[in-house]
Amino acid sequence: MIFILPSFGIGQELAPIQNFSPLDYDGDNQNWAITQSEKGFIYIANMAGLLCYDSERWQIFPSPNGTNMRSVHAKDNRIYSGSYMEFGYWEKNNYGQMLYQSLSSKVAEGLVEDEEFWKIMTYGDWILFQSLDRIYLYNPLKEAFNIIPVETTRDGIFKIGERIIYQQLGLGIFEIIQGNGELLIEDKKLREEVLIGAFEYKGDLLFITNQGSFLLWDGVGVNSWEIPASAAIRGMSFLSAIQLNDGSIILGTISNGIVEIDENGYFVNTFNQENGLQNNTILGLYEDRDSNVWIACDNGISIINKKSQFKEFLDQNGRLGVVYTAYQGPEYFYLGTNQGLFYRDRDSDGDLKIIENTQGQVWFLKEYENTLFCGHNNGTFVIQGNRAIKISNIPGAWDVIPLPGRPDLLLQGSYDGLGVLERKSGNWMWRNMLTGFQSSSRFVNFLGDRQIVVNHEYKGVFFLETDSDYREIVEMDIRESKGIGSSLFKFDDSIIYATQNGVFRLDHQARSFIRDTLLSNLLYDDSDPVQGIVNIDAKNNILTGVTARSLIFLNKNRLSGEYEINRIPVPAMFHRNLGVSGFENINHIEDYTYLIGITNGFVIVDLTDYPDFSHELYLTSASMKAVDSLKINLPLASENIEIPPRTNTIRFEFAVPEYDKFTDVNYQYQLEGYHQQWSEWSDRSEISFQNLPYRDFKFKVRSRVGNTLSENSLEYNFTISKPWYASRVAKALYLIGFIALVVVVHASYRNYYKKKEARIKKETKKKLKRKKLKTQRRIAQLKNEQLMAQVENKTRELSISTMGMVRKNEFLGAIKDQLQEVSSSPVVQSVIKTIDQNIDADSDWKLFKEAFNNADNRFLDKIKEAHPELTPNDLRLCAYLRLNLSSKEVAPLLNISVRSVEVKRYRLRKKMQLSPETNLVDYILSV
Repeated sequence: MIFILPSFGIGQELAPIQNFSPLDYDGDNQNWAITQSEKGFIYIANMAGLLCYDSERWQIFPSPNGTNMRSVHAKDNRIYSGSYMEFGYWEKNNYGQMLYQSLSSKVAEGLVEDEEFWKIMTYGDWILFQSLDRIYLYNPLKEAFNIIPVETTRDGIFKIGERIIYQQLGLGIFEIIQGNGELLIEDKKLREEVLIGAFEYKGDLLFITNQGSFLLWDGVGVNSWEIPASAAIRGMSFLSAIQLNDGSIILGTISNGIVEIDENGYFVNTFNQENGLQNNTILGLYEDRDSNVWIACDNGISIINKKSQFKEFLDQNGRLGVVYTAYQGPEYFYLGTNQGLFYRDRDSDGDLKIIENTQGQVWFLKEYENTLFCGHNNGTFVIQGNRAIKISNIPGAWDVIPLPGRPDLLLQGSYDGLGVLERKSGNWMWRNMLTGFQSSSRFVNFLGDRQIVVNHEYKGVFFLETDSDYREIVEMDIRESKGIGSSLFKFDDSIIYATQNGVFRLDHQARSFIRDTLLSNLLYDDSDPVQGIVNIDAKNNILTGVTARSLIFLNKNRLSGEYEINRIPVPAMFHRNLGVSGFENINHIEDYTYLIGITNGFVIVDLTDYPDFSHELYLTSASMKAVDSLKINLPLASENIEIPPRTNTIRFEFAVPEYDKFTDVNYQYQLEGYHQQWSEWSDRSEISFQNLPYRDFKFKVRSRVGNTLSENSLEYNFTISKPWYASRVAKALYLIGFIALVVVVHASYRNYYKKKEARIKKETKKKLKRKKLKTQRRIAQLKNEQLMAQVENKTRELSISTMGMVRKNEFLGAIKDQLQEVSSSPVVQSVIKTIDQNIDADSDWKLFKEAFNNADNRFLDKIKEAHPELTPNDLRLCAYLRLNLSSKEVAPLLNISVRSVEVKRYRLRKKMQLSPETNLVDYILSV
């Protein structure tokens, strides 16, 4: 596809370009060759090694011998590379790691001194490695080499259809036939000029030299081809060339970027640093499977998305400013920006020039009955060719619309309200402002005769009625705004009012807006809702709008009458580049081509060139790591991976090899066993899961380009293995340990309670014994008390008895004394004798001793034991003293005088050998 759009020939609009600097890919400046693997990944021979790009991330693999890498070529699952004194291949293992295998070390003849490998290509099963001294033919199946000694230029070997040819300076063009080089063309021009490209052209062989000469060989002779683009490339020096799938040719220059010519030799365009290329020195070129052109530069890498439905015009010097509107006329193309109104010839590729006196903010360009109106910050202009004629000084013209039934009048919305333009004698001029209304009127439409509706984003929607001549507002009604970002358009024969909350259709009779459920549901997709409806393509009846990640174009199918929506995905950076929010613009140019203004130029999109978004998703890395440990790669393809429990942080990286600048790739993932819901769509191409529990997991990821899901989805099964303490053996040990613990605890408790029971029994026994002893003591005490009571009673009785005996003896003694005084008659003497018998101490003593022994049975024995020399009379005196009787009381009992008692007491003390300080009675009482 030729990237110029011949339908309207805007000129400098280029296919999108992406640039990568050495800082982006973290490699050396120079890049020499580019290839693409079966999966779509890009590999580049960088001076520092092999670069790999999967559209999401860059990786670099150092050159195996540390030298500059010059060539690279993908074949099957291998990436062949060549550098100084080394060539071989790279291959990914099951862990996604690139491993290198040297082939040059297997060459039996060895390499030539200082040999460097500049080009690699495939032919059938053979791989060809070309240096300046040899061509090595390698058969991977047989692991055999065939060597052709030949002196070639840097890229002096070419594949044309089924032929492999090479140039040998001074000799001509050779073809490899059955492993040998045979001279094919000996023409002088092909012997002396260095070739940079050789292609098939209409049955002939086309050779391109480093000085830009085009030579055709028809099988007989070599003829120069003076291509139509010769003038454009004259004086340039070239380093590389490729023929694209569409037949066009790209030439890489030393200092002028790249030049594109079509298959007929016509100049198409130049890409260089001025219009967006990374660098002007082109060392290598490559066309990938999606027709993107990859450019290996002397400083960096560039991609041209030739098949993109987008074309760009980037204002590199900032002269244009922010684009707000555009118009494609029959003779000129116009561009309105915040710097003024620019133009150029319709079929010209020259620079845009500003129209005099239009410096400032341009708001709209609108054609009405072959007159182009320009709304400007300073007023209203009529544009004629490259001239601007000012017809109104009213500042801030937003829009003009025709008045119903009045083709000679136009209603104009401006900063300060509404005005009228009038056509007189074929010329438009300002007529009047409508009095009675002074609000900014960016969105204006007619409801009917003299009925106007105006939207103000913050104040709401005004329903206005004018007088018959459109000079004043005679009636005004206002409805509350339904949300920010509002706009008012006529679409599908209805007035629609759109906000970020939905689309509302006007009910004319009720003068109210009713939510249009169908349009709202179509436009306000939950995953990507419309952020603003920016324009209406009245010619095609297409409503245009923008979302966070797409451009939308909605129309009504002419056959079915159903609404159809076309969402063109764009990356987030594109939306951020659309300029001031609320002033995004999508301008219909011609047919189904639209111009979108951006902050540094504009972008053109062709709806008829809708790309195929089918794609495949690849898992590029799976790894695990423990806390503060190194990453460990996991196999990329396996039924189920078992992961140790300590390394339970898992990371996945994935990619869709799509390289279009405006392709928006999003990913969605799910981890079964952890959370069952799919994640939100995101542009993140990696995900980590930390501290996963031990169980089975299934990681699933899918991708979306635009609204097209990937042809495949990825699944990765893995298991976080149980830690040793959760294994079956450990559980068995836990069970045994638990049982043992139960047994031990049971035995311990049993022993404890047994000891406790014994202790309790012992304590109980002790308590019982103490209680028994206490009881016995109490009983003994009670018995003692009883005995004491008995003793006291006996002693009391004894004392009473003794006192009775004393009184008796005293009484008898008194009678005896009286009788002796009265008479000595025998009768009296007989009575006295009887009295003496009654006071016989022996008989009384016997009675007293018996009673005393009953009361204090051990006293007499103990006193006798203590003092064996005591006589019975002494014991008798001791007994009486024991009863605490006085000498006066003892005397009658002994039938002696008191003095005799005292003598007896004295003698008793001596027998007892008592000290003078010892009281006799106290001693006797203590025994």
